[in-house]
Amino acid sequence: MSVRATIQQARTFGSILGEREARIAPSPGHADGSRAWFGTDSQERPVAYFEIGDQALSPFAVSQVIDVAPVETVIEGQPEDVRAAKVTCRDSRLDDVFIAFMDDVTSQLGERSAVDVLLNSAAEWRNLLRVVKHGLSDSAAAGLYGELRFLEELVHHCGAQVIETWQRDGQDVHDFIADRIRVEVKTSSFQNRQAVSIHGLKQLEVPVTAPLILAVAEIEKHGDGETIDSVVDRILDAGVPIDSFSQKLEAAGFVRGMSSLDDGLTFSLVSWRYWEIARQSPVLSTHTVGSEVATAISDVQYTLNLAALAGGTPEFDWTAFRSGSNL
Repeated sequence: MSVRATIQQARTFGSILGEREARIAPSPGHADGSRAWFGTDSQERPVAYFEIGDQALSPFAVSQVIDVAPVETVIEGQPEDVRAAKVTCRDSRLDDVFIAFMDDVTSQLGERSAVDVLLNSAAEWRNLLRVVKHGLSDSAAAGLYGELRFLEELVHHCGAQVIETWQRDGQDVHDFIADRIRVEVKTSSFQNRQAVSIHGLKQLEVPVTAPLILAVAEIEKHGDGETIDSVVDRILDAGVPIDSFSQKLEAAGFVRGMSSLDDGLTFSLVSWRYWEIARQSPVLSTHTVGSEVATAISDVQYTLNLAALAGGTPEFDWTAFRSGSNL
C-alpha cells in the first residue's frame, strides 16, 4: 500500500497518536522493529513515523522544508510506548513531493534501519528539492510527458526491465537505446503546423549498428488532461523499480509529486506517428553537413517540418526492444 493510500485510510479509520497530535494508520508488511505509520497531524499536514527503537538519532532539517526528530509517543492500540523518527513537511505546497519521499523510505525498510535510511536520504532530498525549486518549463514538461507515455507503452509490451533503455547514459543523444533499435521521442501540439524542434546535429544522426526511429506524440495541453505524476504512478504500478526510475526522472528535471506545483499543467495524448530516419532523410546531421562544418559549429537547433519526411506510420514494432536486446 502506498503512503498516500495509508494517509487516506488514516483520515477515516486511523488511530490517535499521543495527545491527539496526529491520526495515523500502519504501513502494512513491516515487522516489529521496522514499522512505519502515516497520517495527518492536528493541522492536516502529512506526517510519518518510523520505528527506531533505541537507535541514536539527533533532530535535523533538510533545506528548511523537512523536519526529522526522535519522539516517544503512545499509539492507540499499541501496548507500549513507541520510539520513532517523526518526519514532517513545513511547506504544504510540497506535500505531494514529501509523500513521494516517504514512499522511497518505506521501500527500503527491512533492508536497512529507518535511521540509516533517513540519514542517507537527507542529501538526496536536498538535491531533489533543488530540482523542484528550479521546475520545468511548459515545453520541457511536454517533452517529458511524451517520453513517459512512450515508456509506458514500452513497459506494457516488453516488461518493467526496459526502464534501462530510457536515458541509459547522460551522454546519449537518443531517448531510448537497445541493441536493435534507437528511438528519439518528440512532442507536437500540431495546432499550427506539423513540426518538431531538433537539438544538435547528433539527435537525428543515424547509428551504425541500429535503425533510428523518430516517434512523435501529438498532444493537447491543459483541458481535461493528466499530470506527469499520473503517468509516473501508472509506470510504477506496472512494476518498474522505484529507485532507478526516480534517478532517471531527476536527470530529466522532475521529482515525483512536482505536478502539484504546476497549477493546471496537464496533457492529453492524441496519437503517435513514427518515421525511420535514414541517411538520405532531409535532416541535419554530421553526415549531411560534413565533419569539417560539424566541428566548426555548435548549439545547433532547428525546426523540422514533418511533412518533409517520407512515409510515417501510426504503428510501432515493439518486439525490436525484446529480441537480441541487452536487457
